[in-house]
Formats: sequence, C-alpha cells, structure tokens
Amino acid sequence: MIFDVRTISTLEKNKVSVPLGGITKEVLIKNFGENDIYVSASSDVAPGVRGTIRIPSNAAQLITVNVLNMGKGMAFDTLYVYSGTAEENSVEIQRVKW
Repeated sequence: MIFDVRTISTLEKNKVSVPLGGITKEVLIKNFGENDIYVSASSDVAPGVRGTIRIPSNAAQLITVNVLNMGKGMAFDTLYVYSGTAEENSVEIQRVKW
C-alpha cells in the first residue's frame, strides 16, 4: 500500500493551493506549525469565512464530505490552506478516501 501524503509550507497572510491528485472524499490534515491554519475546499478561504475549518497548532482534523445513502455526494480535488504566518513544512495532508 502506498500512502498519498504531502507536506506543504504556509505563506504569511496568504493561501496555498494543494492539488490532491484526484477526486477525494476524506482527507486528514495535520498542523505541526506554531499557529492556527484555515482549510477549505473553496478558494475563498480565510478566518471567519463560511466553509473554512480552523485547525489549531499541533492538532489534526479529519475532513469527510457528505455522502448520501445512494453513494453519491460531494467530493473535491483541491484544498486551500491559509495561515497568518509563513512556516516551513508545517502542514501534512493525507488522502484517506478517494
């Protein structure tokens, strides 16, 4: 089994676009940085914006999209990560279900 994992650096007061390499239904995001990060499947990512998830420093969040009983639902192929500070290799993103 090969794990689909990537590590990214954050930019100061800016977003980073992270292509996931295909349609994704579930992703685990780990924040190893010293500051909170904000994550969304929408390019409109920032603190306080609807659909943006805050992940505190040294925490992780499993993000699962809504899947209906019929097996159909939403999926995404790109994540956007926003941070107030630049930190080298501070975020790890792992595709769990695709």
